Order: sequence, then structure tokens, then C-alpha cells
Amino acid sequence: MKKFGATYLALLVLVGLLGYNLYAARHAKPPADQPAATPLLTLDQQAIRGINVRSADGVASFVKNTGGAWQLTFIPSAAARPALRLPVDGYRTDGMAWALADLSYRRKVDERPAGLAPYGLDRPRAVVEVWLAGQAAKKVVLIGGSTPVPGSAYVRVEGDPAVYITDESQLTDFLARPVDQMKRNVIDFSPGDAVKITAERGGRKVEISKEGNQWRLGDRQLKADQVDDLLQTLQSFRAADLPQPAAGAATAAGGTSAGLGQQVWRISVSVKDQSKDQSSGQAAPLSVLELTVGTAGGDQVWVQPQGSDLLYPVAAADVRQVEQKLSALAGP
Repeated sequence: MKKFGATYLALLVLVGLLGYNLYAARHAKPPADQPAATPLLTLDQQAIRGINVRSADGVASFVKNTGGAWQLTFIPSAAARPALRLPVDGYRTDGMAWALADLSYRRKVDERPAGLAPYGLDRPRAVVEVWLAGQAAKKVVLIGGSTPVPGSAYVRVEGDPAVYITDESQLTDFLARPVDQMKRNVIDFSPGDAVKITAERGGRKVEISKEGNQWRLGDRQLKADQVDDLLQTLQSFRAADLPQPAAGAATAAGGTSAGLGQQVWRISVSVKDQSKDQSSGQAAPLSVLELTVGTAGGDQVWVQPQGSDLLYPVAAADVRQVEQKLSALAGP
């Protein structure tokens, strides 16, 4: 019993030491050669109503509507290409707003630089413009080049001539490719909510339905893991690049995509709409998500979601996986 008491006491001491070390790590002062972070902007994340990210590719414009939802429009720098209304990842955009509210710098490099070229600020990698509720004036942050020390970058705030050094990790979302700033899911659903899969190609129709916990194709029972694998592959469809308007997508691919032509196939997934009110005890209503898929012949395939006027380039390898898994389920 004494041995157990000694062991218990030793454990308490160990837990206390670990707790102290964790507290000390979180509240430790930075090393002498790493100054404490100082806020670069003074703004409230909740007050942000618009964010523009200007880069060599174009302008990604995020605007919060009156309902509090973000909307995304991308204006390509190439004059011949039209502006695109893109699906937006609200969580990621909220993260961008938080990143701006928390943006800080480690050191002021130059109070009044003679030139901006040494810092990559004469031609910034990105210019971030922020609009706040109730304020007509915008705040502008210029993101320059990386410093000789990895993980840091030069930045400047419009109206302030000084050049600052900040952690480059704070700038990740603003330096991302335009396709990475949008919601890339081509079809968005939870595989666990799916109750029916329908595929049509070349006059042949395959219909897989879920009855209770069993998936069936006609009278034949299917292996649940194979159907789940198909759904997971379909749900993982991601835009490999920016979508294009349906009218001009076939030429915009530059010959790398099969495009949408006469040889297309369609696949739809019926899923339970869990967002609807089910307080009456009735079963959840169904939503049907349909994709029209081009023939896989290049490294990318154009895919068009039902109701969208955009075509999304998807990796042909992913499309072929869906075709193969459908064929394995459907049989000869």
C-alpha cells in the first residue's frame, strides 16, 4: 500500500511538472533575436465586409452579403477571359478575415526606404484590400518578397512608408492560387447520406439503391464497402484549376481535356437532406446531385454539376476510377 501511495505521489508530481512546463511554454517571452509580434492593422474581424486579393492572376473579390454569407468573384488579369462567380468556402474566407485581424509584424526594417525593390514591394506578390462596415476608406496591405531568413516576408501598409517583417505563415491564404481560394468540391455530399446512385452512358442505365442497410442493383445485393468506395471517390472530385463558362470551356482547355461533347455520361446521387426540419417524424427529403462528365481522354476532364453554368476541370484519373468502380459493381 505504501508502494502504491509513493507511485501515486510521483505521478502527481510529474503531472504538476508537465502542467508547469506547458504554462511556461505558452507564456514564455520570445528569444532576444525574435522580437514579440506587434499588430500591423487595427480592425475587428466581425466588421470586415469585403476582401480583395490582387495578384498576377487577377483579382479574387470576397464580399459578405446582408445575410452574413460570403460571395466570391474572380476577375482574371487576361482581358479576354470573363469574370467568374465561384463557389466560396465560407470557413476558409472567415479564416482570411481572422488572419487580417491578427496580422502582426516581428520587426520594422526601414522607417522610410529609399526604394521598394530590395523588398519585392515595387511589384508585390499580392495586394490585399479590406473594407470594414461603416467605413468608406479601405485598408491595404502589400505583400513583398521573402526575407533571407526562411518563413518571413516583407510587408507594407498603404499610408505608412515603413517596411515590416512578418511571419509568412500568416499570409498563406493571400498567396494561394485562385483555385485554392474557392471551394473546390465539384459535388458536395456526405457518403453516409446517399441512398441511390444512377449512371447513364451510351443508352445503358445503372441504378443502385439502398434498402435499409443493404445496397442493391436490381435483385442483386452488392457489397457495402464497394459502394462506399465508389461514393468516396465521387465525393473526392476536386477542381484541378479554375472552372470556365460552359459556352467556352472546350476551347479554353488548350487541347488537354476531352471536353463535353456527344460522348458524355451522367451520374447522380440521391442523398438525404439533413438540413430540412424533421420534427414531424417524417423521413428526410431527398436531394439529387447530378454531374455530366466528359469522356476521359486527356489529363483533365470537364465536369458540369447540375444547375451550374460552369465546367470544372477534374483529373482524368479520378474520373476513370469512378468509371472502373461503376463497371465492377454493374457487371458485364
